Amino acid sequence: MKKLTIWISCLILITFCNSCDTLKTSDLPSGNDVKNEGHLETQTMKRMEPISKVMKTSIDTIKEEDRITILFNLRNISGKDQLIYYGSQKYEIFIMNEENEEVYRWSTNRVFPMKSIQREFKNEEVLSYKETWDYKDVKGRHVSKGRYKIKVVMLIRLDTENGSLSTEDLTATTVVEVL
Repeated sequence: MKKLTIWISCLILITFCNSCDTLKTSDLPSGNDVKNEGHLETQTMKRMEPISKVMKTSIDTIKEEDRITILFNLRNISGKDQLIYYGSQKYEIFIMNEENEEVYRWSTNRVFPMKSIQREFKNEEVLSYKETWDYKDVKGRHVSKGRYKIKVVMLIRLDTENGSLSTEDLTATTVVEVL
């Protein structure tokens, strides 16, 4: 009985395949035959462009003898409430020397659990953060005297079909002097 069922299934499959027309590339419309009203293409291009003037990232520092306190925030300046997404690492801090070489990265040697957070970010709401830098590089050595650029990047994204946030909106920098 099993053999008969398999044989009938194969026969049905062969019959079905033989009744289908073979598609040839010559049967496909050429680029000139396709009418494109530009709507989908325009939407796709719009989605790829970064959205600016939606968020504003600010940074300030408090210089102390043995460390710098870095105060930074993200403000919703879009004029409406936004749905934002982020992981357990909400931001990154980079510190570069005068040659623009990275000497410190805040996330180095930190572990962030895998999670995704979604929350409503009210219009004009501010998310504020505070971190410190002890004037040490990634190897734990005290950096030499000079000017250092501190760059904060907020690691969030919006729930939007219109594009992604501009990196300009999510980044703030300042320069400090280490004596």
